[in-house]
Amino acid sequence: MDEYLETIYFLATPIGEYRPTATGTPTLASRVAEMLGVSRASAGEMLKRLEGEGLVERGRQKEAILPPAGRVRAERVVRKHRIIERLLTDFMGYTAAEAHVHADELGDTFSEEMIERIDERLGHPQRC
Repeated sequence: MDEYLETIYFLATPIGEYRPTATGTPTLASRVAEMLGVSRASAGEMLKRLEGEGLVERGRQKEAILPPAGRVRAERVVRKHRIIERLLTDFMGYTAAEAHVHADELGDTFSEEMIERIDERLGHPQRC
């Protein structure tokens, strides 16, 4: 679910929603499927599940809108990914491209406490 929310977040940023710009533009499910390397059917099913859980809403033009709960969760996933990337680049010497790939692979292995400790080591103050 988190990978899908992250993908939707990136499709939606900075306007908060993904809206096809012209007729013939790929649907949201197609774009998400392409970005995640899954079938359109799988992406469509997950989008329905995210809608059912209140993490994604559809607008009048079938665009994806992240309601507050979805946005908060997506931003948490993006933050975690970026902190892991910084750990890999700043302390372990990986390139940005390498760090991005490894952060995707490692994301689920880091607890929230670990992410906070890494963030603190990176020089960011502890969040309240």
